[in-house]
Formats: sequence, C-alpha cells, structure tokens
Amino acid sequence: MQQMNKFIYFFEKAITLALGAVIRFLWKHNDFIFHRSTYESFRKSKILLDLDYIHAHLGDRLFFIILAKNLLFNNRLRLLNGPTYKLYKCFGIEVDDIIIHRNSSSDVLTVTTLPCLLRFLFHNRKLPDAIVDFTVIETDLICGLQRFFFGCYLPKSYHLTEFTKFIRKNLDPIKLRIPNSSVISKKVVFFSNYLASGFFRKYFIDESILSNTAITFYHQGYSVIHLGSIQNTVHDSNYYPFVTHDFRGKFSISDLIALIAASEDSVFIGYDNFWLHTSNIFRLRPIILFRGRFSRSAQHRHYSFINNAFSLVNLEYLNESKNY
Repeated sequence: MQQMNKFIYFFEKAITLALGAVIRFLWKHNDFIFHRSTYESFRKSKILLDLDYIHAHLGDRLFFIILAKNLLFNNRLRLLNGPTYKLYKCFGIEVDDIIIHRNSSSDVLTVTTLPCLLRFLFHNRKLPDAIVDFTVIETDLICGLQRFFFGCYLPKSYHLTEFTKFIRKNLDPIKLRIPNSSVISKKVVFFSNYLASGFFRKYFIDESILSNTAITFYHQGYSVIHLGSIQNTVHDSNYYPFVTHDFRGKFSISDLIALIAASEDSVFIGYDNFWLHTSNIFRLRPIILFRGRFSRSAQHRHYSFINNAFSLVNLEYLNESKNY
C-alpha cells in the first residue's frame, strides 16, 4: 500500500508539472498568480480559497492566512468546511458565515494552488479562476498576494505586525489543554524532525544534525518539546533522550499553536515545514535543516521567498554556510 501511495504521488506530480506548463503558457499572470478572470475582478469579488486537497499541506494553506484575514475584514472571504477552515480557526479566524459549498455561488471567484489543480479538476469538473504557483515566485509571498487581491503596496513588516496583533488578540493561551504547560521552562526548543511533503528529500541530507543541535540546547537548560503526529510515533522507533516533553500525537494543532504563541525566549529546530512558518509568525528563533531542492533556481526561491515568508530576520541554516 505504501509503495502504491508513492507511485500515485509521483504520477500526480508529473501530470501536475505538465498542466502547470500549459497554464503558464496560456493564462494571464501577475507575479506568481495565474488567472482567467480579469485582474480587476479579483479586487472586488468574494474569494473562495479552495485548498482542501491532499497535496495542499499545512504550510501551503498557511501561506494564505494573512490574505484570508484581510479578505475576512472586507467580507470577501469564503472557505469550505474542511481542513483549511479548521486550520485558520486555530489562528483566530472563526466566522461561520464564510463557509460555503463548492459551486454554490456564481459571484465567488475560486483560487487554488498548482499542486491542488489535478484534484480540483476531478472534484469540480471545471477550471479555477486563479492558480497560485509558488514554484515560479520571484517576489515577496505575502506582499504579492496583497497586491493582487487588494492592490495594496504596504511592506511585509506591516502585514506581519498587524497579523501578529490579530492572533494574540484572538488566541487565549489560558485555554490551553496541555497539562502542566505552566511549568514548562520559558526556555523552550520546539523540535520537529518530520516531513509531510517531499519525504524523498530526506535521503539526501544528514538528519542527525537536527538531534545534535537540539542536544546542545538541552545541555544549556532548554526544555525540548517534540512535535509530530501519532503516525510519526508509529513509524519512528528512534530514542530521543534529550526530549523533555514528547507531544507527538497527544495534542491538537490548536493547542500547540497557542503554546508556541505563549512561549518566550524560544527556539524552533527542524525542517522547512509548517512549524517553521508558525514559529516565524510568533518571532521564535528559527534553526533549520533545509530539505533542499534539485535545481539552483528552486533553491533560490525557497531561500529568498518561501522559507522566510513570515520572517523579518535572517534564518539560520544547519546545512548551509550562508544564512539568508
């Protein structure tokens, strides 16, 4: 079954690459956003962020969250009652009347990402109105989305500062369901050594660097919290003696986000994944083992626009001599 899933993954990826080439050739585009409808219509219409597909991982959905917050304030946000809505609720975006069903309204423009396109076509039997393609990004991610959907040219620092204020106002760490969270040291390392996407890249890097770095902080008096899912515990038989709190599969994403938001003087050690972006939002110190990309141009895009999407400081990379 696992081998079949890998085959399907690579098969869909190959088809998506071909579709992407056609879309880039035929559709209009602004930066990394390709669209069929007029550019002006996206600044006025209600927007459905249709990201509830298997190839849209948590990090992919998180890239749209500042846009979602701003659309919400302008009564233009629409979501499906699925994983994206549940994730955004963890960050304080919780308004029931933004939920709609697919194809339920003709005055809503639908937006998805290129990795989701094949599944989108299968479920909707039509093309979306816009496709966001992060593989060709050559500009700031947050600002690029704001320019396209709002005509807004404010700097990234403004968007991140306002979003952090919004989250802290709407998240209540007191409601944490994590037992004894108050006795966890204020010096915390959030340790994440798992990948949900691009799993095959792990074969080309030395993952022990992550554990060795976490051990260094452990000896400096930091509490080390291990992040992961219940599936990770099933497939990972390694022993982590430096982990002081094993939270893998024990708490909800909402609880862990609230814990990260409440943590002071904390560090994130892990891959370029969802927890990196969450840590950047709350200004933790990020120390990253970059999973890498096969082409130099793709590496450049991740260093310059993807990994630091929610960061205002240089990121520290464990497998690169140059910090970006």
